[in-house]
Amino acid sequence: SKDIEKVLKKANLTAVSMKINNVVHHDFCKDLMDQLLKMHDLKLETKPDKSYYSSLTGTPLKLDRKSLAKNAAEVCCEKVDWPFLLKKVAKDGHNIFIELGPNSTCSRWINELLADQEHLAVPSDRKGASALRTLNNMAAVLLSHGVPVNLNVLYENPVAKTEKKKTLF
Repeated sequence: SKDIEKVLKKANLTAVSMKINNVVHHDFCKDLMDQLLKMHDLKLETKPDKSYYSSLTGTPLKLDRKSLAKNAAEVCCEKVDWPFLLKKVAKDGHNIFIELGPNSTCSRWINELLADQEHLAVPSDRKGASALRTLNNMAAVLLSHGVPVNLNVLYENPVAKTEKKKTLF
């Protein structure tokens, strides 16, 4: 949507929109490995201080452009062992999960698999909700759980007005 494009532009972020029904996590995707590597080879603006786990190995990823592109492309070609991955990540002390996939599917699985543990699963895409509404919901949920969120990228900087307003008195 135009609202999301505006936020992305202001924050100097890139997004890949996929307007197709895709099938991933299967061997036949290996035939598209060159295209998958190209699609996932995105410029890194910052190097986060958080751990990002590979669903292939259950270990933290090396956070450089080529390693991330290679892992993302390879993930498309393999099945994901969700129970193994989530239990490993939770065992390592992580309990807040932000889903970047479509339709809250992974968030539902996280809630089912970690039902007996304290955790938070926040989807970035809710079926039937606008992207802007979902983004605002994500921010609200994360803030309510004490996660610092920089909201500045969601709002335009107010322009200082020097003109005096007319008053009745």
